[in-house]
Amino acid sequence: MSWIHSMLRSQAGVALVMALLTVVVLLLVGAGLVTAAMTEVFTAQVAEDSGRALNVAEAGLAHAIQVLRQDRNWSDSEEATAGCDGSSPFEAGWKVLRRQASQSEWQCMENLPYPGGPAIPVSLPSPPPNQQAECASVPVERGSGGGGNSGSMTVIGTYTVYFSESQDRSVNSLRLRVVGKVGRAQRGVEALLARVTPGDFLAYSASTVDSTVRSGSGTMSIHGSVYIRGDWAFKGNAGQYNDRPVTTEDASAPPYENQTYVCGDLRMIGSAQIGERQRPMKAVHVAGRGLDNTHIYANRKDPFVPDVRLGDVSQMVKCIGGRVDDAVRECDNHRDVGPGVWRSHTNDLKSNGWATVILWDRSEFKEGSPWRDITFDGRTPAFLLPKKNRVEECVAVANSNLESDGRLKSNGSREAVLSECALYYDKNQTPPRLYVAGRQRLADGRETNQVIFVLGRMVFDTTVVYVVDNNPDGTQQGERDTAVIVVACEGCPADENTVHVKRDRSAKILARIRGSENLYFARTDLLAFLVNGTTRLEGRGTASRSCSEGSEQEQNAVFVTGGEPGEIYTKFRLQLFGALVAKVLVLQDDRGGGGEAYNVRWCQVPDLGELVAPTLLGRFLNNPAGSTVVIRQWREIGFER
Repeated sequence: MSWIHSMLRSQAGVALVMALLTVVVLLLVGAGLVTAAMTEVFTAQVAEDSGRALNVAEAGLAHAIQVLRQDRNWSDSEEATAGCDGSSPFEAGWKVLRRQASQSEWQCMENLPYPGGPAIPVSLPSPPPNQQAECASVPVERGSGGGGNSGSMTVIGTYTVYFSESQDRSVNSLRLRVVGKVGRAQRGVEALLARVTPGDFLAYSASTVDSTVRSGSGTMSIHGSVYIRGDWAFKGNAGQYNDRPVTTEDASAPPYENQTYVCGDLRMIGSAQIGERQRPMKAVHVAGRGLDNTHIYANRKDPFVPDVRLGDVSQMVKCIGGRVDDAVRECDNHRDVGPGVWRSHTNDLKSNGWATVILWDRSEFKEGSPWRDITFDGRTPAFLLPKKNRVEECVAVANSNLESDGRLKSNGSREAVLSECALYYDKNQTPPRLYVAGRQRLADGRETNQVIFVLGRMVFDTTVVYVVDNNPDGTQQGERDTAVIVVACEGCPADENTVHVKRDRSAKILARIRGSENLYFARTDLLAFLVNGTTRLEGRGTASRSCSEGSEQEQNAVFVTGGEPGEIYTKFRLQLFGALVAKVLVLQDDRGGGGEAYNVRWCQVPDLGELVAPTLLGRFLNNPAGSTVVIRQWREIGFER
């Protein structure tokens, strides 16, 4: 019996061991199942957080666009692009963007909560419907659940916005990286932003353009991009062509990037066309009717038109000349003007606003009677406009470096003259030359482009060749010199032209290197006119057949015209290299009667928007009310582990 009891005890021990092993196995299996379940939950949570982190990064990008719309210059170290030296997960050269939290407080855009606060308006709302036809303007919200006004939303993540200090950076171009974080997940996006302003187009009109009224039987051709903030009607042999590059980079890789934007209806009559079968436009955008026209050749057609506006030209002109009551506050607070514009002209003005002028007086150059208007014709003497508060210095340098008839004495004299004088007109060359100092050093050490203020009108009754003279010999490629002549026409009769290039003597405004001779002439010399009133550009002689051929009536300049009536007229045999920005573009003069035929050709100049952008004129065109921000490039970015 004892052996039986022993065997039973042995079997009981085995059973116990087996039971224990079973329990252990079950525990291990259970633990594995729990671990697997927890891993699945964790993985699902991380995946969900990762998707949310990408949404948060996109919301941060929308916020950054809103912030950058308020900063007129993305290339300086002020306002948003003053930046913060936050910890960056990227290589050197990336700083944290700033935002204006209040009127006087700036905060780094680092670890900002999401969601938090109201919707972020990327574009301002359009004016009331009873005004001129406007482009669509839609506010962009931070994301699902984050667009309301409630501040009690549960924060699900944060985002940080970085910008590159050097890569692709300019006044109107900036590369951003935005990192979104939710829980343990982080995702990032990179975007190249660009600002679009009226200055980015060969032709911009803030109102309807109609070339079908009394336009004769001539030809109107546009070689570049167009933005019409209203309806656009043209007829006959008129056409827009994609045969001129928008930028230097664009020039080496056709087809070019030219586009058409019409906020209202597009009406084409007869054989008028946009683009060609062999060279279609990159895109044609028409918010109203007309996209179904068979004479439109484009790679893309759609109704989406960005909200690009022209600011208040008359206010800007008054502020530059110091012609507004209670002006400092009114100019600095005006959304289309901004700080630093009050009395920003660089030539010397009398207390009544007339220009101080230096003239030859028998035996020496002296200060003459001030001028309200400036007219260039066969009787205009050699003259100089001194820089602000440099009248005596301009007189002295003129007497030291000019002959008695107003000619320069020797090499180097021109640079000496333009060190103290903002403008010098040499009537003794054929054609006469207009030298404008390219830059001026301010009292605080900063440099600014010349801003010549003319209280009255400016009339060209003879051909003038201009030189923006930071680079007198024209050998330094890439030197970007732009001067701005502000023509106020204060007190002019309603029927007077503020800037008039006359037809009678085939007057022309020509750069030192003509636009028809060099695609990039504006790199070294560019003259821009900011006009309050009317600009009339007339032509005569023989019209060219293309932008690559010279014309007997060629103009090389940029014209920005507003106020009342704010019209730019181009008529007869005219060939323009530059840009036309106006409250109203008029393709044929119907006020003078006759309805003469016209042969007008507008030719785009590459990089013109970037050339003008650093100037005072560029600051005006970049005003937050008048510019929109677009995403040129977008990609998701990873992070090193």
